[in-house]
Order: sequence, then structure tokens, then C-alpha cells
Amino acid sequence: MKTITTNRITSAYLHKLGRMNGIMTISAIIFVVFSFFWMLFRVGGHEGTNMVGNVVYILAAFSGAILSLITSYRLRFGPLQLEVPYWRAWLYCGLGQTFITIGGVCYTLLQLNSQPLMPSLADLFFNVACLLMLIGLLSIPTITGFRFRTVVDVSTTTLCFLGIVWAFVLGPIYFSQVSQSHTFPEILKLIFSISYPCWDVILILVIVSLIQRHIEPALYLPLVFIGLGTISSTWADITYAYTTTISNTYQTGTFWIDPFWLIGDLLIGLAGLHQYLALARKVRDEQEHTAQATSSRLLDTLSLPVRGWRYLQSALVYIPLVILLVLLVFSAIRGHTEIENGLVFLVAIAGSLVAIRYFLTTHENDWLLREREQGQLEAERSRSTVTQLTGIFEMDRLRQDAVLLVKTELGFDAAMLLFTESYNLPLDLRPRVSVIATSKDIDFISKDASTILPTTSWQFYGDNILYRTLVSGKMKTLQWNRYAAETPSEIRNWQQQQRITTMDFLPVSYQGRILACLGVARSSDQPLNQRDLSILTTYANQLATLIEHARLYQETREHEAFAKALANVATRLNEAVVEPIEIGQLICAEGARALRADYTLLYIKDPKNELRLVPLCVHIQPEAVQTNSPRGTGPLITPVTDPQQWPPILLHEYEGQALHTPQPTLVYISQPQTTPSQQLPALTAMLDTKRSSSGLLLARETRNRRNTSLLREMLSIHFVPTAILAPLATRGEPVGILVFARSHLPGGLEKPALDVMDLPHAQDFSEQAGVVFTNAQLYQSLSQAHERLKELDQMKDQFMVTASHELRTPLTAVQGYIELMAEYDAELPPEQRREFLQKARRGCDELAVLLGNVMDASRLDGEMNVKPALLRRVSVDEIIDSVIILVEPHLTKEQRMLHKHIPPHLFVQADPVRLRQVLMNVCTNALKYSHPGTPIGFAARTAGPCVIISISDKGKGVKPEHQAHIFQRFYRIESDVNSPVRGSGLGLYIAHRLIAAMGGKIWIESLGIPDQGSTFHIQLPMLR
Repeated sequence: MKTITTNRITSAYLHKLGRMNGIMTISAIIFVVFSFFWMLFRVGGHEGTNMVGNVVYILAAFSGAILSLITSYRLRFGPLQLEVPYWRAWLYCGLGQTFITIGGVCYTLLQLNSQPLMPSLADLFFNVACLLMLIGLLSIPTITGFRFRTVVDVSTTTLCFLGIVWAFVLGPIYFSQVSQSHTFPEILKLIFSISYPCWDVILILVIVSLIQRHIEPALYLPLVFIGLGTISSTWADITYAYTTTISNTYQTGTFWIDPFWLIGDLLIGLAGLHQYLALARKVRDEQEHTAQATSSRLLDTLSLPVRGWRYLQSALVYIPLVILLVLLVFSAIRGHTEIENGLVFLVAIAGSLVAIRYFLTTHENDWLLREREQGQLEAERSRSTVTQLTGIFEMDRLRQDAVLLVKTELGFDAAMLLFTESYNLPLDLRPRVSVIATSKDIDFISKDASTILPTTSWQFYGDNILYRTLVSGKMKTLQWNRYAAETPSEIRNWQQQQRITTMDFLPVSYQGRILACLGVARSSDQPLNQRDLSILTTYANQLATLIEHARLYQETREHEAFAKALANVATRLNEAVVEPIEIGQLICAEGARALRADYTLLYIKDPKNELRLVPLCVHIQPEAVQTNSPRGTGPLITPVTDPQQWPPILLHEYEGQALHTPQPTLVYISQPQTTPSQQLPALTAMLDTKRSSSGLLLARETRNRRNTSLLREMLSIHFVPTAILAPLATRGEPVGILVFARSHLPGGLEKPALDVMDLPHAQDFSEQAGVVFTNAQLYQSLSQAHERLKELDQMKDQFMVTASHELRTPLTAVQGYIELMAEYDAELPPEQRREFLQKARRGCDELAVLLGNVMDASRLDGEMNVKPALLRRVSVDEIIDSVIILVEPHLTKEQRMLHKHIPPHLFVQADPVRLRQVLMNVCTNALKYSHPGTPIGFAARTAGPCVIISISDKGKGVKPEHQAHIFQRFYRIESDVNSPVRGSGLGLYIAHRLIAAMGGKIWIESLGIPDQGSTFHIQLPMLR
């Protein structure tokens, strides 16, 4: 039963229908009870009873017509729409009741005008109404059609009912009126009198045929209503015909006749309402997948089991026959010869039909027993065949064994299995169908799992007859010669080797979902008989269950692998991480295991170019490293394991836009047009390729022919049909893209391509990988910060040692001279006292310089300490002369030569105070770390828009490994810490910060060779 439903079938709508049906049923009961008691007690006298009888008859027929037409309209245009026979049946019933209404009006008018009531125009309308009701009942669809046994049963029951009616009504009416029917009105009266019981018998015949042929379960309740209504109308018609023609005692409003007409009309109308409500509730329950509703429970109570239906069908045959025999005996005893003759004739025919029915039943039972035994044998054979497949959870092995069993166990000469792994891809540009077929002359199946199974497999892209047969989901017979142009050449060669020209295909479906298509054939091209079809259908159903179980098992294993990969990744969170490349390799390896990907790549932002992503690492599964094609036809491709060989991703490309998407993206990649028989030269000629040093096949002209990214071209060369791009984010910021891909080499049966069902897994893994990547970066940052803090702590410790040493030396000198003066003040001559005071003052100056450097360093950490307003035009020659004056006593004392090469009229932009401080710090270091008597040099030169001031010495120099650290705060070379040379490790740090604040820079040139010294260069902006 095909239905069309709309979203208007809601719980509120069903509740409204139920409430309306309840109101109509109660109203009908009240109406019938009121009419019955009115007629029983003849309220209002003879005239009043006649008028009420006519009015209620018209109202009942009109109400039944309205209800039937409403049901027909709902079934045609309502929220629940059924096929044409259903609403057409109620349309005819409604029209029939409409004619009954018109006939009732005519009958009332004739009675009011005291005209003859039979024959009349009302009788004509009543007979037309019976004809329309008959057509309506015949329009109700049944599950089974008319069979010979059904015809026999219906005919037997009809003859029995006809005999009963003949004994009580038709016979007495006919024999009492036939001798008096001489005029045309009298003949019409006789015909109309007999017609009503005959119509009732025919209607009962139709109802019995509906029961024999079975109707939809949803129509059981309406059928009961219609049956009760027909029986009620039959009683009224028979008694009416009897009382009007034989006893002439009928009066309008007779309580044991007229109320039954009302019941018949109202029951038929109510049957339509309850049928529509039952169907609507059933559809609603199916949509919501709920338990059985009230209507379903009511239908279950009315529906009998199979054995109960057989008892009912037999009862409809034998009970009327017994009644007919009893009537025959009764007529013989009463001596009604005319009626007895008619009954004898009907009993003879009915008995013959019962004998025929007994013969048919016996033959049918024997046939059913044979079929049952044959079915049991076939089921046992099918079970034993399928038993060989149980326990196989590897999908490829299961499919291969399933094809082989069709040939070795089911007795067919050839078998083929069609399936596709990508039928659920909505954007797949080219359909892909995989084929497994039995090889030639294979009559055994290997039980050893390691043995190569004797099957042949192919994969075909594009639309062909095999793909259309698979997706059709219907049984189909293919004549290979007829579809030669649409059949791949490999299949044509195979069918020629198998010596078959025709193959029958059956769908292998599980719960309405097409899993595969099984094809069988014999060399003799014999068509499938009923036995073959039954065996194959059972085998296909059981095979579908096994394939579905294997798929679920495979998914479970994938989920287990996915969970294990996530656990492995999470475990590494607690491990120490050294380099980002190590984390990238871990993510790629576990991602390939989690999503069963052959290729997994991690792209990160290029530090040198913000507009592209570069591969950090790549992982390739071992099974993907295949240099030969699956068919052994030669080398095909060598996967690339070097990340540098994979192309970058530009952010403006489609693949680059996946970096900023919240969810993974599925990318479809066009494939090279190859077949399994094509070797590398054909592929090379097609793509115009060249091989790199790593063995990679690079497309040289493809990029010019298609507007495709380099990554897609690379994946296409590796036969990747789909890829997933999953964004990788750390602390909410995208940092890279994970690329997952599976390779589909031509001619092989591999794992299915990545599709939309893998996107949630990719997202889960990328989120977990993002946590790992974030923690790795945090760990690396913390490690670097920790190392920096350790370095600072070490430098501070060194500074404390140095500072204490530096402060102790001048402080000791000051303290010593003061103590000498305090103890021997009266004995010291003025010259010696003055010398002591000068030396103590010199120590205080050294303390002031040391503390000044510390204060300058602390201030430089907070601000640059050089205000733009203090920058002015400074003469290089004058500023160097001022420094030379300050260090001249040291030069004289240590007998040093001074070399000065300063061009005249050379000016720089600087703060003179801070520049003098920088030069003094550098010059002091040159004096401290060079031996007395060695020269000191000052030089200056122009370099473009800048001036470079150089201060050189001939000391021990600075080794290259220390040169990057000498400008750091508190840093001193380890060899200088234990030397007598005092220092705080702040002079060069202060010089570096001050020069940087003035827009310049400072650096050192030294080979670290003793006596070759060092040269410090100071670069500042030049002013004219």
C-alpha cells in the first residue's frame, strides 16, 4: 500500500480526528436508539411515526453519504493520501448512499401524495445505489488475486446464501406473485421485490471474496463495519420485500425493519472515518518509530493469525452449506415442492463445488509439503554454505570467499560480485565500482588463509553497465552482447573465457541499503528457475548480514585504533619534548594509524613567508610504499618520504583556506585516466612526467592544463581520490594543517576512500593533536625561559662574585688609608697625608663608577634613557679628545702609544654625555684587558649615511664563541672572572643599550688570538 504523507499528520491532528470520530459514533448511536424507541412506541401516532420513519431514513442515508465522501476526499487530498482504488471505493460508496437519499425523498413524496410505492421511481434509485455500492466494494484492493480455489469457495458460499434466501424470501415471493403478474406494473413490482434480496446476496458475495483474498490489515476494522452494515441492510431488505409482497403488512416506521436501514447506512459512513484514522495513526507511529498505538492494538485484536483465517474461510463455506442442507430437509418435511426443487438444485451444485474444493485442498497440501521439504533442504544447504563464511571479518576475504562459494557450493558455472566503497560520496565526480569474479576452471576453495584465492578483481571508474546494475537495487539479467559498448574490455574478456553470454544479478541489501550485487551464470545460459531464485535470495540475504557484520567489526577496529592513537598521543603529553619536528612526526604517525591513512602530512606556517604553509613532516604507511602495480605489470610510483619534496600550500588557494575553517574539509581530487593494464610508460606519456632524484613522478604539464594546486597534483599522481584537510590550532590560533589521504592504486582492492563519515574522526584527532602541539610549544617556551633564567641566575651569581671582588678592592684601599691617617695622623708629614687622601679619593671614585654602572643598568631595563631632545650634532674629533684627556694618566703611567685617525669635520647625531660614557667604557675595557706598553687606537670613517668609530687594542682578544654574549648584562668570560682584572660585566651592556637608543649599533671584531687584540666598532647616524 503506497502512501503519501505530509507534515500535517501531527499528534494534535490525530487527536482531533479521534475526538471527531468519537463524537460521530456517539451521535449515530443516539440517533439509532432514538429512532428505534420512537418507532417501537409509535410516538405521535400513525402519521407521526410514518413521517419520523421517512425523515430519519433520509438523514441516515445523507449522513452516511457525507461521511463516505469526506473519507474519499481525505484519501485523495488530505494529509494522508492513498492509491486511487482506496479513495475511489469510498467515492462510489458515497454516491450510492446519495442515491439512497434521493430514493428516500421520492418514497416520502409518493407516500404523502398517496401514490403507489412499488414500483416507483424510488425503486430505480435504490437499485442504482446497490450497483454503486457493489462497484465501491469491488474497488477495494486485496493482497492476493482471484485463484481457482478462491472462486470455488466464493461460489459455494454464494450458492448457500442464495439457497437460504430462496427458502425464506425469493421462493415464496416468486411463487406467490408470478401467477398474478400480468400487467407491466405488476411485473415490475415482482422484479423490484426480488431485486433487493438479490443485491444483498451479491454484496455478501463481495465481502466474502474480500475475506478469501485477504485485504490490508489496516482495512480489517472498516471491513467489519461494512460487513455489519451490509448484514443489517440485508435483514431490512429481506423483511421489507417479504412484508410488502406476501403479507402486505409493512408500514413505514416498523421498529424491526426501518432501524436496520439506519444502522447499515451509518455503519458504512463510520467505517470510512475509522479507516482513515487507523491509517493516519499507523503512519505516524512508523514515522516516530514508537510502540504500537491504540489503533494498532485494535487492529491486532481484530486480525487473526494464519490458522484463524483458515478457520474463518472454511466456516464461510461449510456453515452456510449445513444451513442449506437443514433447510432442504425442512422443506421436504413441510412438503414445499417448488422450494424443495430449487434447494435440491442449489445443494447439488454446492456439493459439487465442495468436492472440487476438497480435491484442490488435498493437491495443494501435497504440493505445500513437497515445497516445505524442498525449502528445508535448500535452507539447510544455504546454511551450510554460509557457515563457511562465518568467522571471516576481513572484508576482502569475505567477498572473495562469497563469490567462490556460489560456484563451488551452489552449482553455478561463474559468479561475480559488484560493490563500491564510495557510493555515499555526494560529490564524487566519477562513479567507481569494484568487481570480484571467479577465475576460469576453479572448482575448489582453499581453506588456508595464506593461500592466494582463485578470484579476479578489477576497479572501474565512470558510468558503465556494471555501476548502473549495482545502484539500481533490482534483479536484472544482462546479455553481454547487448551491452558490449558499455562493458569494460576486461569484463568482456572474462565472460568470453568463462563461455557465458548471460548473467543474472541479484541485489545484496541490508535494511534497504544496497551493499553489493551478486551475479551468477551458467555456461548453458539457462534462466533461473524458482528453486535457483529461492536459493540465491536466501544466500544474498545471509551474505548481506555477514557483510554488514564485517563492516561493523571493521568500524569497531577502526574506532579501537583511533582511540589507541589518541591515547598514544595523550601519553606523549607527559613526556619531554625536544624538537617540534619530533611532535610533528608523532602526530603524523598516530594520525595515519587513527584514520587508516596512507599519507599524513603536517603543514605549518612558513617563518619566512606568512602567505604560505610548508610541510614540517610526512608519514607514509608501509603498505603504501609500493613500487610495483598490484597486477605485477611493472613499476608504478614511489611515494615521497622527504617533506621538502612536497609542495607548499599558498593561503589564497582553496587548500590554504582550510587553515581558518572551524572543521575539517573533504577535498575531491581528479584521478589519472589509467587502467590496471597500463604500465609506467603509458602513465608517463599521459602526464608528461619526469622523475626526480627521490624517485617521485612530477607532473610537468598538468599545472598548465588545469587550474589546480600543487598539492592536489601531487596527491593525484599518488592516486588519492579524496583527502581531508584538518586545521591545527594552538591556544585558539591556527598554526597548521593536517592532511590525511588514502591511495587507490589501479587494479587493487584497497580500503575505502576517505569520505564525510571520517570528518568527525579527523576533527577529534586534530583537536587532540592541537593540544599536543600547544603543550609542546609551551614546554619548549618554558624550557627556553628556564634556560634563560638559569643563565641569568648564573650571571647574577657571577655578578655578585665580581661585584663583591670589585667593591672590596677599592673599599679596602679606602679603609686602609683612612685607618692609617686615623692612627698616625700626628706623625704623618703633610705630603704623605695628601697622598693617602688622594688614593682614598681614587678608591671612592672607583666605587662611584661601579655603582653608577649598576644604576645605569637598572635604569636601562626600564627605559632607553636617551631622550630625543638630548640628541644633537656632536663632533667625533672633539668627543674622542675628551675621552683621551680622561685616560691620558693611564696611558702615561703604562707607557702606551696612542694612534688616532679621525677625519676633520666629522659629525654624528648623539647625546654627548652618553656617547662619552660609551667611549669611556670601551676605552677602559681596552686598557684593562691589554698589557701595559701595548698601543691603543682611535679611528673613524664614513659608511654611507653613518659614521663608524673604532677603538682597538692589542690584548688577548675575545674568542668568537663569546662575542655574542659580551654585550649581555652581568656576562664575563670565565677566564676573566678569576683574573686580577676587575669588572662588573655591565660596561659593554650599558654601551650596547645606549648606542641602540641613539639609533646606532656596536659590535666587536676579534679572532681571539692573544696579542692581536680586539676592535670595537660604534656606528651612529652622520650629520653634515
